[in-house]
This record gives sequence, structure tokens and C-alpha cells, in this order.
Amino acid sequence: MYDAILIGAGHHNLVAASYLARAGWKVAIFERGQHAGGCLLTAPATLPGFHHDLMPCFVHLLFLSPAYREFKEDWGRHGLAFRRAAIPAASLFPDGDGVLLCDRLSATLASIGRHSKADAESCRRLYLTYRRVREQLAGFMDAPPPSAATAWRALRIRALLGPRGAVRFLRLALLSPRHLAGECFEHPRVRAWLIHLAARLGGAGPDTPGSALAALIYLGMAMDSAAGIAVPEGGMAALAGAMSGHLRALGGEIHLGRDVARVVVRRRTAMGVQLTDGTTVEARRAVIAGLPPTRLFLQLVGAEHLPREFVTLVSRYRYGLSIFRIELALSARPRWSGDAESQSAALLHIAPSMADLARAHHEATHDHLPAAPAVAVGQPTVLDPRRAPPGKHILWVTANPAPYVIRGDAAGAIAGRSWDQVKEVYADRVISILRPYCPGLEGLIEARHVLSPVDLERLNPNLVQGDPAAGSFEPDQAFIFRPLAGWSRYRTPIRRLYLNGASTHPGPGVTGASGHALAKMLQE
Repeated sequence: MYDAILIGAGHHNLVAASYLARAGWKVAIFERGQHAGGCLLTAPATLPGFHHDLMPCFVHLLFLSPAYREFKEDWGRHGLAFRRAAIPAASLFPDGDGVLLCDRLSATLASIGRHSKADAESCRRLYLTYRRVREQLAGFMDAPPPSAATAWRALRIRALLGPRGAVRFLRLALLSPRHLAGECFEHPRVRAWLIHLAARLGGAGPDTPGSALAALIYLGMAMDSAAGIAVPEGGMAALAGAMSGHLRALGGEIHLGRDVARVVVRRRTAMGVQLTDGTTVEARRAVIAGLPPTRLFLQLVGAEHLPREFVTLVSRYRYGLSIFRIELALSARPRWSGDAESQSAALLHIAPSMADLARAHHEATHDHLPAAPAVAVGQPTVLDPRRAPPGKHILWVTANPAPYVIRGDAAGAIAGRSWDQVKEVYADRVISILRPYCPGLEGLIEARHVLSPVDLERLNPNLVQGDPAAGSFEPDQAFIFRPLAGWSRYRTPIRRLYLNGASTHPGPGVTGASGHALAKMLQE
């Protein structure tokens, strides 16, 4: 018998369990896999000694979350340390030119200013707006909507920006990345640079309405000394390990390799869980599921325990576009086109024109393999050399987005319709896109590990359809509508059953915010 049982050891559940354990609750997490942390997974996927993060690779939103601000010293005692990026991102173009996002405003403006002085001034204004409302934006992460807390944050933004300024900010946030870039910048390369930033939070395409806010937040965080972009030393598993160690120090239990088969429901109340081995575990106060809504309600609860209209809402829940990943083990550090600063960027966006980005997104949306996918490259060993043997390096490469179901190839060259058939051939296409930007890269590759959208779902069933955001993050599935209209405050139609994780507010990203907000609500 526990006060709270948590299904899944994802980082949101680790945060929620830590807060409840600190408050004196007896808590236990039951996790189907053999490691805690969910998507925070680091593994020698290519060769021994090369440590790859197989899902999230960078930390950014976490630094603004209440969980980090309260627990950072505790997690530090369990071995957590970060390496922050001086150049979080760079967009590279075919002629070797680039636009940098640096951790200092002056350096970013200098890079943009080489293309347009007016664009540099516009970027400065965007950043100053972010700084004025940063604490309020961070507060939205901690407040389940709708609530008095979210209303107060909105009023504070109005007071800080003024009535007209607040309306202008809201309008900008609701734009698509393409429209935001078009309104704020004049140079096509600076526009493409901004659109790439929007894709970092929620996987937005150039024309996804309401996704401009993601670009504004990412832009601001990267240059914010209180936030920044970083990697945990040793990989994302080090963050999971610190969270797990802290929870255990508080008396919380983590049971690995123990899969939950169903939530035990009596009289519309969650009484506990039944494991796949038949064991029943009871919960006095709460069952907290760190699962996507379709998995929780349609598989672990069952439609027979739920109102019909709620089941209809769940069945209509949309998952977003998938990603395609390649992990590379390299014999030496790659040399990229462009200036010396681009070589040290933590993240490289391979940026043709804005039209090319939109075309790749459109092709993936219509279930076709993009002919020229939009490619991003991460360089973890630029920040943390110990992730590879001495003198060697790792890269991760994503083609984002990718279709989960393949109905065709936009280039007409790949005939297969199964990811297991085509993933290596498609990986060759993705790597070939890098040749003009990194001559000789293929000669450095000692091994590679390819993860298709189907592989990602196999690796973690919570990545339904290979969607890393646990559900489309378009406006109708965000904020007060996440995960379902009328059910945005972690509660469910089953008493004492709560939903946690990326499918709830504030959405995707390594933040721990929903775990904190849920735990706070349960203690009120």
C-alpha cells in the first residue's frame, strides 16, 4: 500500500514523486524498462566508448522551471553537472555562409548584422521583450490552466508591456514561424535561421500557426544567462540518474522491469494498479500516469470505465509528426564550411531556402519521404569530449519531420513502404545532404545507428507514432486544450487518477514542470 503509485519513470514522474516524497507521502514508481528517466537515455549505440543520447539531447527549458530552481543543488549532490554552449546553434548555407545564435546578445547581433543591420536591431527588440516577460513565461510552465495563477501571469505581462504591447506580443506568439520571420526580418537567411529555432520546441513547421512563440522562447533562452542551452556531463542519462538518486534519498521507490497491465478501477475511483505478473499494488491517494492519453485511457483503464464523450475526445487525440535519427561515431572532429565559430556550434541547422524547409514539411505531412529533408546536426562532444574516446567524436543527425506511415517517396527513388526496409537507404540520403557542408564527413564515420520513427516507438512506447512531443502541439492541443478540451488540469474522469508528462501542460521538453504543478496541486 502506497500513498501514490506512479506509472512510468519518465522525468516528469520523477519530479512529481520527489515533491510528494518530500512532503511525507509514501510513493513508488513502476517502470516497464530497465532504466529510469524515460526518454532520457544514453547508450553506446554505435561502438563501445561512444555515448549517444537517443532521444532528447540538449537542456534548455529546464533551467527556467521551478523543479530545477528548487532541486538543482540536490541533483548536483547526485552527480549532475552541465556544459553550457557558447554557440547554441548555427544555420549553415550551401555557399559556406551562416547565421549564429550565441549565448551573448552582442555576438548574435554581430552575426545577424553581417546580413542586415535592420535585422540585428529587430532581434535586439525581440530579445528585450523576452527578458521583460521571462519570469511570467516561466510561471506559465508551473500553473495548470485555467487557474488564478495563469490569469495573474497574463495580467503581469499586460502590466509589463502595456495594453498595446501585450496585444502585439500575443499576436506575434500566435503567428506561424514564417509570418513571424517575415514581419521581423528582411534578409532571407535570417528568416530561415528564425524558422529553424521554432522547430526546436514542438517540431513546428514553417506554416504551423501559433508556433512563433517557440521561436521567441528559444531565441531568448539561448542568450539568457539564467537559462542557456546545455548538455549534462555524461549524457542525458546523468540527469535521469541524479533525479532518481534524489528521489531514493527522499524515501521514494523505483521498481524497474515492472510493467503495469491495468489501472484498478472501482466505482469510478482508481484503487491502484495491476502489474503484468498479476501483482496488485494499492494506492491510498493517487495513481499518476506518465503516459500518452490514448495508452492510459484506452489500454490501461478501458472505455467501460469512462464517459462515452470522454472516450470520443481521447480517440480524436492527434499525434504529431515523427523524427528520423542517425547516431554517428567519428574517428575525428568534423570540419564544417563557414567561419571558425560555426565549428563550435552545439547544433547546426543545414539551411537551404525557406521554400525548401516548407516543401520538406509538406511532403512529410502527406506521408512521403522528403526528397530533401530538413536536417539538423548535434555535436555533443564539442561541449563534452568525454562522450567519445580521446580524439574521437559523436554526432547526431535528425531529418525532421519524417512520416510515420510511408505512402511514397517525393524523389521517386525509394520503392519500399516499410521503415524496416528503407531506413538505411533513407539514412544515406540524409547523410548525402551534409556533403557540401562537411567535406570528408563520410570518411570519418566508424559506425552509425539509425532510428526510424518505428524504431523510436519500439524503444519507448510513449513515443506513439515516433512523435517526440507526445501529441501534436498545434494551438488546439496546447495550453487550456492540452491534452483534451476541458481536461487541462491533470485530472481525469476517474477519481484519484491523474495524467502527467509531455501530453499535459506545458507540453514537450525536458522541464519537469508538469510533475511539479501536479504535485503542488495534490498537496493543496
